[in-house]
Amino acid sequence: MKVIAIAVDSGLDIPRALLDQYRIVEIPVHVHWQGRQYRDKVDLDVEEMFAQGRESKDFPTTSQPSPGEFAAVYRQIAKKAEAILSWHTASALSGTYASAQAGAKMADKDIQVFDTRSVSMGGGLQAIAAAEILAKGGNIQEAKAAACKVRERVSIRLVLDTLDYVLRGGRISRLEAKVGALLSIKPMLAIQDGVISHAGRTRSRRRSLEQLLKAVTDACASFDGKGFVVALGHACALEEMKEFMSQLLAKLPRTLVIPYRVGVGIGAHGGPGVLGACYYNS
Repeated sequence: MKVIAIAVDSGLDIPRALLDQYRIVEIPVHVHWQGRQYRDKVDLDVEEMFAQGRESKDFPTTSQPSPGEFAAVYRQIAKKAEAILSWHTASALSGTYASAQAGAKMADKDIQVFDTRSVSMGGGLQAIAAAEILAKGGNIQEAKAAACKVRERVSIRLVLDTLDYVLRGGRISRLEAKVGALLSIKPMLAIQDGVISHAGRTRSRRRSLEQLLKAVTDACASFDGKGFVVALGHACALEEMKEFMSQLLAKLPRTLVIPYRVGVGIGAHGGPGVLGACYYNS
């Protein structure tokens, strides 16, 4: 049987247990902060970053792995696999996909690179869907079809606790941030097909989480959560995520919930307190 490997960038935030279960190779994005460069989830995790930088005005920035880094990883994988399927953060939001494409050409192996048109587990769920098919003995075409199905259906909603980080990333204007801070506005953002948009705003953290829960539960196509998949990610909001998951399962008890902590690549743009859901009907 042809050995097929799956690779992803760390911006897809697949939990370590699932990476290990499906032998998915994760290539870390870079984080630049306080004059140093780190590898996401290798040299630094999101809680360490925010704990160390709580009083700092130096905001972290991110960059994609170079084509050479991708090529080196692909060549290493190709020692044991005849083909590689590689999923990456939305090309509209990051240069990672383009860098992976260039790296695949340099490696000169049987490599197919995919634009998830999503971020975090919105893309990670696509790679996992493909990995599940391969683990059951499916072929490349079936794996790609499964991932594509998720890409067409997955939605993301997330709430922020601070506007500072998303402002630095250029996703909102300085005026919006200033007004939002003065009014203590907590925004909810949507990510669909690589496009970030406003999906709501409230005047308190509690209301923003209620708004997020409603958005997620309203999207479920079944009355009890059967066939509904939700990945819940957070940065420094573990207890709130646990409470959110409890409320979600109380409403939709058959939902498949995958909790995870975002990496510094995502945390650098959302800031501490970000809580998001990536979800689709299977």
